[in-house]
Amino acid sequence: MVSRWIARELARGFWLLALQMAAITASAEPRFLTLPFSDGNVFVGQGWLYDSPGPFDCPELGAPLEHRCHKGIDYFLGDLSHGTAFDVLAAAPGKAVATLSMSYGYLVYMAHSEVDSSGLRIFTLYAHLEKNSWTAPLNIPFKTLDQMEADITNGNFADWRDVKRGNKIGRTGDTGETTSIHLHFEVQRGGYPLNKTDPYDIYNTRGFYPAPCGPSGSAAGVPQFNPGVLWTACPPAILGGIYFDRSFGLIGTAFLFNAQANNSSVAFVDIQGPAGWNNGNPFRCGLFQPPGTAANRSICWQFIPPITGEYQAAQFMESFFIDTGSTLAAPQITSLITNVGQVTVSWTATSEARSFLVRINPLPFAGVITKEVVATGDTRNATLSGFSLVSGAQYQIVVFAFSRDVRTPDALVGAFNIGAHGVVITAP
Repeated sequence: MVSRWIARELARGFWLLALQMAAITASAEPRFLTLPFSDGNVFVGQGWLYDSPGPFDCPELGAPLEHRCHKGIDYFLGDLSHGTAFDVLAAAPGKAVATLSMSYGYLVYMAHSEVDSSGLRIFTLYAHLEKNSWTAPLNIPFKTLDQMEADITNGNFADWRDVKRGNKIGRTGDTGETTSIHLHFEVQRGGYPLNKTDPYDIYNTRGFYPAPCGPSGSAAGVPQFNPGVLWTACPPAILGGIYFDRSFGLIGTAFLFNAQANNSSVAFVDIQGPAGWNNGNPFRCGLFQPPGTAANRSICWQFIPPITGEYQAAQFMESFFIDTGSTLAAPQITSLITNVGQVTVSWTATSEARSFLVRINPLPFAGVITKEVVATGDTRNATLSGFSLVSGAQYQIVVFAFSRDVRTPDALVGAFNIGAHGVVITAP
């Protein structure tokens, strides 16, 4: 929540506090959450701690931090005093309901299947939302606070809405006790409003985000903080998801990573999956940037059956989560116009597709690509030219849909799913 404390600058003690909190965030709790937004310009306006005593107490932190906890993370777009609205996304799959609180304003509350080390169910809270913004596209039901608390007490979530990770569940507003548009995000253990937990302990990335991260970055390893911010919102460097091929029913595991993470070039990433994935062996995800791909994005997939669970990316020293229940519908090729030196392809696709890769290659496929290009998410046709097809030879034309934008990259949050459709042609 926005208060008079967030306007104060952390003028002293940055480095000491960073070291203290690095130790505090070591946690045995489940780490399955992703950031509750996709706009790469969103930043942390207030972290878990205030820079001076505030209205909340966290005795478990001990002196001198116990009276400085904020009990949530405030995310802003624009600036602190005049925030801009942005879409709020589910940080994990679960069951959702909307309600109204005097302090939180309109909020969405989600129950997740994960439990903490004490067996308490994990819940997430998304507060200060714009009125009725939870009704589209999922039509999340609205209940009074008493009704919601009764459901939680009884463990009855039957009429709460099923939500997948990354689904839109609302839009930021300025309802409740706040002075600017923003998202107040909380993680709670055991149900509303008990046992609030620092979200950074169980985000599906690093427990503590060191420099160089955040809107203003850092230099020479010296942490840089916005006024009132203890932690910066360092985005994950890799996402995973599901590959589905409409043509052949092929299922695989897909990855998207930042090829310029940590201000250096990343040529490959070694990935270790959960038990049983890839027969227990690591998989090396190499650099693949077809024409049109942003310099800081690399695409990778392999026909390894995906498994729900946590994956490790060695080069980034971070983990990420893949949910096999989260998929992207494959596109459907609807027309082809072919001649010796040019192919025009049109297709249909879901609005969840954020970018496309269009490719032509000879058959049988031996790694040789005749032509390929990355297209924007609003594109539904492309022309490939500048080559010569061998008359009478067979070629495959494939349209790959990506759930993230690889041309003008959005934040690496949620899942990176691929849907593909290919057709075989005989060159004229």
